[in-house]
Amino acid sequence: MNTDLRSEVAKTYAEFCKGLANTSRLLIVYALADHSMNVGTLAKAIGLSQSTTSHNLKTLLDQGVVRSKRDGQNVLYTLADVRLVQALDMIWVTMADQLDYKTTLSLNKLS
Repeated sequence: MNTDLRSEVAKTYAEFCKGLANTSRLLIVYALADHSMNVGTLAKAIGLSQSTTSHNLKTLLDQGVVRSKRDGQNVLYTLADVRLVQALDMIWVTMADQLDYKTTLSLNKLS
């Protein structure tokens, strides 16, 4: 891959990750992992206001993380690709392993 293309891909990747670097947005992604929801149901499921949920859904829509579909008077939101949850789970496991390692180092220093 040439340098310009690699740089552009890295920039796009960073922007995508920035869109997920928010607690509310991560809660939304995990809530939508099982099934589609409208904004009201989603807000209740994650314990946020409907306004906050709508604002974060807009960001996730703009990033291509979620998709929307009109169903009568409701707009249903779904994940664009459920593999995202698997990727986030891998990051979670990596972070947990790092925390375990740091805890072990701290305990060894105390011994």
